Amino acid sequence: MKSSFKKLFGIILVACAPFFTGAANASTSFTFVGGDSVSGIPGNNNVGNILTTLGLTEFTTARDVQFNSNGTLDLFFLGSESGFINTVEINGETVFTEDPDGLTETPFVTDFIFSFNINSGDLLSGLGLSFGSNRGTPAAFGDAGFGQFFSPVEGNRFALGFGDNTGGGDADFDDLVVGLQFTSAVPEPATWLMMIFGFALVGLQVRRRGRASLELS
Repeated sequence: MKSSFKKLFGIILVACAPFFTGAANASTSFTFVGGDSVSGIPGNNNVGNILTTLGLTEFTTARDVQFNSNGTLDLFFLGSESGFINTVEINGETVFTEDPDGLTETPFVTDFIFSFNINSGDLLSGLGLSFGSNRGTPAAFGDAGFGQFFSPVEGNRFALGFGDNTGGGDADFDDLVVGLQFTSAVPEPATWLMMIFGFALVGLQVRRRGRASLELS
């Protein structure tokens, strides 16, 4: 019985090895691609404290995001600093209008804006997400007024910052900042381990009952 259990435990470890390997890479759900212009949060960014609290301390205007698994991408309002009234657009339709100069203190908890269904291989730039403004310059992914904040150790959160007047020297990208949180539809490695271990225990129980029945007969 002990040798059978050891053999079964060895099979479980081999089966779970790929999941433990994946768990060491925090970017298994999405990957930052394209461009290499990376710097810290602009010093005059008025949403910087919120971004820092979330660990989103790197900034770039040149990156895209490719999602590596199916899941859900939720969009939240993080903060804004602008004399203009700026908006979040999805395929040209307004889904959020800022309260100028309003900051939230509960990012990723309240102020939900929109949710995307994501398929493996989708690009953030292909979701039709852009910023509009009543007096500023609109911006979509790749435009001068569209920037991205992310964590140097990656994870499942990042943020997009809008500079509604970059032509006038406004390059702090805090005129409207939204956060994005990705939830993968693929179970986490720990979940897989529990499932496999549970099946193994059931198998052992069935095997023991089978042997007991044979001995009684």
